[in-house]
Amino acid sequence: MACLTAARMLTQTTPWIPLLTPVAGLPTAAIRPRFTWEESDDSMKMFFLYVIRRKGFSLMEVLVALSILTIISAVTFGALRVYDVTITMSNTKSHLYAQLNQGLNKMKEELAQTSRQKLLELNPGLTDSVPVNSIDFQVPLPDLDANNDIQWGDGTTLGVTIRYYQGALTMPNQLIRSGAPSSVLVNDIEDLRFILSGNSLNIGMRATKQAQRGIVPAISLRSSASVDFKN
Repeated sequence: MACLTAARMLTQTTPWIPLLTPVAGLPTAAIRPRFTWEESDDSMKMFFLYVIRRKGFSLMEVLVALSILTIISAVTFGALRVYDVTITMSNTKSHLYAQLNQGLNKMKEELAQTSRQKLLELNPGLTDSVPVNSIDFQVPLPDLDANNDIQWGDGTTLGVTIRYYQGALTMPNQLIRSGAPSSVLVNDIEDLRFILSGNSLNIGMRATKQAQRGIVPAISLRSSASVDFKN
C-alpha cells in the first residue's frame, strides 16, 4: 500500500493544493479524535483528504509500485547475500586457523622431545635447507635401560617410530600421525613441509577450504612453527 501511494504521488498530475479544501461531512472526530478539523495542520488535512478521495490505482501507478518493490527487494537481498558471504568467510578462516594451530602445536610438542642426532638417524634425506613432506622421529621412554641410557620409542613402546605426514589417496588433505596409535590430527591440509636449519626444525603448513556453494571463494592460509634442539 505504501508503494502504491508513493506511485500515485509520483504519477498524478493534479496538484495537491486543491485537496486542502474542506469536504462537507468529513468525519474528523473519527479520524483524529483528539483534535478538531480546524486544529489539524495542512499536511494532516492533505493526507486525510487524499485517502478519502482516491478511487483506485491506475495501471501506471501499479507498474511504478512494482518497480519500487523490485528495487527495494534487490537491494535488500543483495545486502543479505554480502552479509552471508562475509560471515561464512570469517567462520572459515577461524576454522582453518584453529586447524593449523592444533596440528602445529601437537607436532611441536612431540618433536621438542627428540634430538637432532636422532632425527638425522631416522631421516637420511633430511639435510639443511631441503624441505621434506614427512618426518620420522622417536621420543624418550619414561624409564632408562639397564645401563642408565635413554630408551627411544613413541613414548610408551620401545623402538616404535612416530611419523607425521600428509595423507594421500583415501585420506587426502589430512595431517596423519602414525605410531601407536595412528590418528588423524587435522583436516583441510594442502601442504606440509619440514626444513632442518642448523639446530632448528621449521614446520610449515597450508590449510585450504574449497569454494562453497559457488558463492564463497576458496580460502587458503599458511602458518609455521619452529622447534629448537639442544643436541
